[in-house]
Amino acid sequence: MVVPTLLRAFFVLASATILFIQSIPPFRSRFLAYGKVATPTTPNTKDAKPSTTAAPQDSKTPITALLDHLAMYTVPHSFFTHFYILALATLFLLGQQISTHGPLYTLLRDLQAPEWAAAAGSARRAMGGQSIHQVVLTWTCLVLQAGRRLYECLFVQKEKETVTKRGEGSRMSVAHYALGLAFYVCVSVGGWVEGTDAIDAFKFTLMNVYSLVGPPSAKSFIGVMFFIIGSGIQHDCHTYLTSLEKYTLPTHPAFQKLVCPHYFAECLVYLGLTIMSAPRGRGPFNVTMWTALIFVGVNLGVTSMLNREWYVGKFGEKSMEGRWNMIPLLF
Repeated sequence: MVVPTLLRAFFVLASATILFIQSIPPFRSRFLAYGKVATPTTPNTKDAKPSTTAAPQDSKTPITALLDHLAMYTVPHSFFTHFYILALATLFLLGQQISTHGPLYTLLRDLQAPEWAAAAGSARRAMGGQSIHQVVLTWTCLVLQAGRRLYECLFVQKEKETVTKRGEGSRMSVAHYALGLAFYVCVSVGGWVEGTDAIDAFKFTLMNVYSLVGPPSAKSFIGVMFFIIGSGIQHDCHTYLTSLEKYTLPTHPAFQKLVCPHYFAECLVYLGLTIMSAPRGRGPFNVTMWTALIFVGVNLGVTSMLNREWYVGKFGEKSMEGRWNMIPLLF
């Protein structure tokens, strides 16, 4: 089937696009920066440096005028909620289609790869796909992740957003918004799409689903551990950040060595999903979800760099000394 190949191509292309935009300052400041990092900083210390994340005041040329015009198309940062609403809607729709072998599931299953890719696809299928246990587990964890993030957006962060006049001065580009929506639709498919043989062979009844409960495989156990640890760290960080006054330097233990530990936690969540969904006989990782993890790492890594620049501009170089951007000892 061609769906895994298309999903991998999307995740890789999206990652490359973000890196390309990051490498060009006029693009970076206009289309990647959002929320606090898109606002000019007012230094709180003598050694603070002007932030470079806010859109620069370039001398006007036709190109910069066009970029400025495109950068005007934004949505409130609170629209992040839509990502998780869409993810849950997609997952529940797909769950219904999978359990009934419905037409949407059948369409995704039967999409054929071009001839040049058919041989490789046949070889992969011969090695084995996802088990029905992996399909159900990965779908469940994706629902839990989207549900938790929606809960945090609606209830944990709601009080702070109300105090800071929700949406005011906190916006993101339409392109960023559209890319996020596309990502959550794609990852909702990528978690189970390599288990169609197992899905076809399984009859979804209450008793049959109950029979899936049992000792986990090594991949499932390790994947769930990463998922739980990442989810817990991220929720704790989000709850702490909500308790801070607007645009305050975090002092929580998780922020002592990392600029954005909540981004690292998100990577742990997707690493767990990548391991637990790995098809049998194809190594420890699901390649489709691995490319999704690459996208998450690139997207959040770039954002962590912008956060670092903003903190330096607001609080000075010393405030960021000894802190990695996102991944301990690596980045």
